[in-house]
Amino acid sequence: MRKKVLIKHPLFLFIFSILFGILGIAALMLHLERLLLIPNYINAIIMISITVLSCVGLILFFKNLGKILKQEEKTKLQKITKNAFNNKSTLLIQKRCVIANMSLIIGGVCVYIAWIIFIPIAEFNSFEIWLFRGISILITILASIFSFVTPSKMLVYKNGKLHINTPEKSLSIKPSELIKYEKIYSHPKEKNPYKKSLFCDVVLYLENEKILLKKADCDFFLKSIIKTIKDIELKNENIKN
Repeated sequence: MRKKVLIKHPLFLFIFSILFGILGIAALMLHLERLLLIPNYINAIIMISITVLSCVGLILFFKNLGKILKQEEKTKLQKITKNAFNNKSTLLIQKRCVIANMSLIIGGVCVYIAWIIFIPIAEFNSFEIWLFRGISILITILASIFSFVTPSKMLVYKNGKLHINTPEKSLSIKPSELIKYEKIYSHPKEKNPYKKSLFCDVVLYLENEKILLKKADCDFFLKSIIKTIKDIELKNENIKN
């Protein structure tokens, strides 16, 4: 009997919990102190407690990062297997959009400052501050669109096939027709593996050709996903035969 997993996405739970602990509670205490005139020693105790809990959360996060990522990978592969032939697509590689991603982070920080920290304080109700609030929302919305909506979807898995889309051509292939793929790093001598993998192109080797995906942003579990969808194809063909 398969063991039921209580938390399928522990990565998002950890990130949300840590951000809420550091940013949410800190903002709440800031405004409570202003409204209720909380004594300094109580405020200090609470802030120290928040800091300690946040540090413990970060330690647990990095200590269990391997297990967390493994569970995320397992959940994703199970979802791909479940939706392999029901007309739902899984994005494997899209065009890289670092500027939009960084703008989304900056926009999120600006929204936090403008709408969580500043909003209840009368001193921060000038035209310039409201302009800053509006710009923070605009940046976040535009960055979200350019991060998740507009980037070219260069490799998608849908209905048991891999769909490749480049400016030069578009085609659909069986997973078994993808012999292998290779990452070509823009900065091969970069020592930081995360920064190194961020800037790369991907070459797809098919039976009779190879296709270059420029400025590729790959799914973190791409290697495991490719293996899984090839296993799905093999299993499906065995059932048919």
